[in-house]
Amino acid sequence: MRAEKFTPGQRATGAGAGIESGETFKRKVSTENATTQLSGARHRHEKREAAIFLLMDLDHQDAAVICATFLDEFGAGFPRLDYLGDVGADADEWAHFANAAELEKYFSAALKRLENQAIGIKARKRMFAALWLSFTDSDRHAFLARVDPDGKFHARADA
Repeated sequence: MRAEKFTPGQRATGAGAGIESGETFKRKVSTENATTQLSGARHRHEKREAAIFLLMDLDHQDAAVICATFLDEFGAGFPRLDYLGDVGADADEWAHFANAAELEKYFSAALKRLENQAIGIKARKRMFAALWLSFTDSDRHAFLARVDPDGKFHARADA
């Protein structure tokens, strides 16, 4: 019995006919993975659009109940309160799992609550600085364009 010889890019699954080289195989797999990721993203986008269309077709109160129930079920819940632990680490962990609606509501509530606290102004300044740094340069310029020389903020008329 004679042993068949194969090139390094071939598999020993027969005479080697139709077997691709290693580089060709890698390019094909890479292309297929990119196509799968793209089609997966497209599929997720289409599902989101379908959900929005379905919700818009419902009575607004029914749609709100469905959305609130979903957020309640799959949201991060309440931040954990650990008096002896690292509050900052706990907050970071909670924020990692919170959805955008939860983050906005807790942030707004925290700003309001800090208003009357002794350390409130310093804490609100730190929160404002963190928020400011999260804006793009164009968002910062647009915001500053609405502040007059006296420091008074002017809301948009259409807002």
